[in-house]
Amino acid sequence: MDVIYNRPFWAAYSSMKLFLVFRAALLGVEVAEIFSPGRQSAKVKARSLVCYWAARGLGMSLSDLARAFAISIPGISYAVG
Repeated sequence: MDVIYNRPFWAAYSSMKLFLVFRAALLGVEVAEIFSPGRQSAKVKARSLVCYWAARGLGMSLSDLARAFAISIPGISYAVG
């Protein structure tokens, strides 16, 4: 619950949402598809890029990203590289 009230998390999350819209448009993927389960190539590329950018660029924790994308922390770690 403490993540909900964490101001830096929400600032990073807002930036991530904006990035999601741009990334989805570039790859021709809907924003909702990035968060949906599946291993389609375009979806995986978009999800991996968003995870990398959020973790490295915004400093979001892997556990926060795992919760947002509903995948495991090792899965996020693999996407971030």
